[in-house]
Amino acid sequence: MIHTFIFFDLETTGLIKNKTMPKITELSLVAVSRSAICDTKDALPRVLHKLVLSIFPNEHISRKVENLTGLSNEKLKEVQSFTCETYNLVINFINQLTPPTCFVAYNGNKFDYPIFLWELQNINKVVSEDILSIDMLNLIKDFFSIKGNPLKQENVTQVNASNRLNTEDINTLLDDGCDKILSDALDNVIRNSFNSNNENKIFGNEDRKSKFYSNSVPNIPQTSCYKKIQEINEKTPENQIIKFQNSNAKFKNRKNITKRRLNFTSNQPSNFKLSSVYKHIIGTDIDNAHSAEGDCLSMIRCAIELGNFFNEWADSYAVPLMNHKL
Repeated sequence: MIHTFIFFDLETTGLIKNKTMPKITELSLVAVSRSAICDTKDALPRVLHKLVLSIFPNEHISRKVENLTGLSNEKLKEVQSFTCETYNLVINFINQLTPPTCFVAYNGNKFDYPIFLWELQNINKVVSEDILSIDMLNLIKDFFSIKGNPLKQENVTQVNASNRLNTEDINTLLDDGCDKILSDALDNVIRNSFNSNNENKIFGNEDRKSKFYSNSVPNIPQTSCYKKIQEINEKTPENQIIKFQNSNAKFKNRKNITKRRLNFTSNQPSNFKLSSVYKHIIGTDIDNAHSAEGDCLSMIRCAIELGNFFNEWADSYAVPLMNHKL
């Protein structure tokens, strides 16, 4: 079971073209604990571990990329290129975290991970097989897929449950104590009628039976038993009112038990770019798009909204980071 998630993002000089790798211009790792994904009530966990490095690419940064990332050769001219020192910083950062650790990158399998591993290969470095990784793009697609979406099904189940009383509540309402009172009172009435009419063999023939029910029952005297029956008929028993109130309170409480803000599951985002997914889940435009740290924080906010689905999916699909060499 994964204990620490390392949200990972790169800014580069361009895209991968025919297995030709771009150079890294910025690298960000933001780590959070597993429990923070499910337990955080705020937008972001209070405890975050961060490593953000600007890196000189040793190649030209196009104007298009500069406009997108805000990074230029001029701005990066005084920072170090990707070296063994960079590797040591990253490994020391990871070693400070509680294992098992897992990298989380958006479209990481096809972009961030191969580029990062290629940079490591250039300086003859590798990462441990114990360091895991997932692609959050695949996780998001699985979450929003109509087939096999456990959280959506769970949400529907909770809504259905909150709009009906369960068997226990119904039994509570029906168990009002009236049945026994009515039965005892009626037994007393019939017993008194038997005694007063001295009908020792009242069930001997149909004429006598008819006479008993036609004459005795309508003319039952206003005994205490009769009055008790009348009171029961005219008044809702107090214990029934109390039980109904208690049951109603339980029902209201159940309606308030909702999954972590899952209103965004009713439909899919317009596309699966991180900015679109973020807006669909969080409801606002992404902050600091195309900065490595900003994208990491955006992924964390989305992960928090997915809650336990995120953790369980990662446990099921994580693979060693070193598997992503192209």
